[in-house]
Amino acid sequence: MEKTEPTVELLQKILETEKKQLRCGRFRLWLGIIGVLLAVLSLVLLLTGMFWMKGQIETLSAAVRETAEKINEVADSVNAIDFGALEKSYATLAQSATEMIGTIKESTSGLKDIMDNAEIAMEKLSAIDIEALNDGIRELNSILKPMSQFFGLFRN
Repeated sequence: MEKTEPTVELLQKILETEKKQLRCGRFRLWLGIIGVLLAVLSLVLLLTGMFWMKGQIETLSAAVRETAEKINEVADSVNAIDFGALEKSYATLAQSATEMIGTIKESTSGLKDIMDNAEIAMEKLSAIDIEALNDGIRELNSILKPMSQFFGLFRN
């Protein structure tokens, strides 16, 4: 029986080793299942992201098309402008403004002359003795009054 003891021991070691291998196999199986689940989940997320991105790309594409159409409309409007006529209009406007400035300068010098003449007239008016003028009017009135009465008699 001595021989059987080492054999039993060996068999027990083999059994323990197989149990360890079985546990390791189960562990690897679970790791594999988790790996596959993660791969499936990643694939689902990737496909969901792709569909979401497709919608975003379509929305962005529509916005880009609208913008391009508006840019084309603006370009057509710009192309429709007659820049030659616009340049002539600006030239005419500039010439009119220059003439208007000249007229204003002439008016200003005429206005200055008027102001100078008004100042001279004011000086002359202030030099007049109002009392003497009033006295002269009274004397003229006293002379004209009897004449008007005299000529008033022949009127009827």
